[in-house]
Amino acid sequence: MAGVVQGLVVPGAALAQPQPSKAQLQNARTLFAEGAAREDAQDWATALERFLRAGTIKMTPGIKFHIAYCEEHLGRLVEALADYTEAQEQARLENNREVNQSSSDAIAALRPRVPSLRILVPDARDVEVLVDAQPLAPSDGGYATWVNPGTHDVLVQATGTLPYRASRTLAEREAATIEVKFEWAPKAARAAATPSPATPPPAAPSAPAAKPFWTPGHTIAISLFGAGLLAAGGGAYFALKGISNGDEADRLRAQLGTPSEACAQPANPQVASTCQQLNDTIDTHRTQYNLQRGFYIAAAGLVATSVAVWFLWPEPKSKTKSLGIRVTPAIDIPSRSVSLQGTF
Repeated sequence: MAGVVQGLVVPGAALAQPQPSKAQLQNARTLFAEGAAREDAQDWATALERFLRAGTIKMTPGIKFHIAYCEEHLGRLVEALADYTEAQEQARLENNREVNQSSSDAIAALRPRVPSLRILVPDARDVEVLVDAQPLAPSDGGYATWVNPGTHDVLVQATGTLPYRASRTLAEREAATIEVKFEWAPKAARAAATPSPATPPPAAPSAPAAKPFWTPGHTIAISLFGAGLLAAGGGAYFALKGISNGDEADRLRAQLGTPSEACAQPANPQVASTCQQLNDTIDTHRTQYNLQRGFYIAAAGLVATSVAVWFLWPEPKSKTKSLGIRVTPAIDIPSRSVSLQGTF
């Protein structure tokens, strides 16, 4: 096979691959030379591994041909046929007559050797055919595929049937046909599901009554929560006002210097007015602080109460009363009479 491989990694179109560097090309040549040596030694697995690695750098028709050649000798006839075909197509595009001719000869010799499997499936809905766990698409007249020599497992499934399973062992050049015969599942299902005529079917349990989504407790809880938010807003308002008055008191203290001394004996009416203003500001700040605390405490109480009402409000009881009738026979021996006493 050495004649086919000459010039494998010399310049030429490599489909859907970026141009490799000089170092990568040299690595590909080395891998290819190792693969060719292992191929001559009939070490097909090692040779295939080297050719595949060379192809990842730059796939050429010659490399693809040698990949197929190794696969053929490893018994992977289906893969080899596909890679020979791909090598032929790529060689035709690149005008590589040598690889084109070698691939054509290999395809002609290999195609009769590849086993084939045909599966005939009766009419059914949602048919799925798997060969060796791989789905198989339908073709004209049924399901057909090339397979490698060896044993192959077939699974066919369809709506309303039991799975059909089969295995076939095929050698080279052998063709096999599997005719699927479904066992319809409804027959067995009806036989198992049909109750005895003397046994009435069990009554279905009554569904529990649905709990109401919204209760009066939810309405009250929402109202309390809204009131809590309003109270928290009131507390925030008085907190801001208190900060403003605190700043004003600090400004007045700074203006008086030492308020306790200045206000004990005001030197003039202006100082007396400032002292009065300071006292009023302090009183207002104290009042606002008390209001702030009151609103925050109220907000916390309202929110906590709303949460408790939401989760602990009792569910409404059904207004429907059960009706019962109790009838008791009464015997009066002296009068020789029988009566019925009822409670409703």
